[in-house]
Amino acid sequence: MKAPYPFEIFQRGNRVDLLHEYQHIVRRIWTDARGHPQNLDPTWMGHSIGRYEGDSLVVDTAGLNDRTWLDPSGAPHSDQLHVIERFTRVSPSRLNVEITIDDAKAYTKTWSVLLTYDLKPDWEIYEFICEENNRARPKDKPRP
Repeated sequence: MKAPYPFEIFQRGNRVDLLHEYQHIVRRIWTDARGHPQNLDPTWMGHSIGRYEGDSLVVDTAGLNDRTWLDPSGAPHSDQLHVIERFTRVSPSRLNVEITIDDAKAYTKTWSVLLTYDLKPDWEIYEFICEENNRARPKDKPRP
């Protein structure tokens, strides 16, 4: 969520999907009251379940491997990382995401960060090619 690239949110049926431009990451958040499976195999994005509390989507993610960073500066975590996110649309053009990190193997206490996103209705998700670190569009064509 801290990569400086756009993402889109799709709500459909029993899930919410996040499509990130960065590395073409797709994240699925199940909203059908299921729990986390027993004996989760750790993955890059973990297993996410969500529920609505008022105007906020509250997302609980577990089962993350320990091979990622929490932010671009390299904040580490262990395979015991547990993340709670609260997505709240605070205005027609602004989304707040409060992220709470709980990882007793990596940190002495739980901590949170608040991220704010502005709606950019004219932006499109571009192709992201890590090897070339480009956005697959000509340099002379900035985002609208």
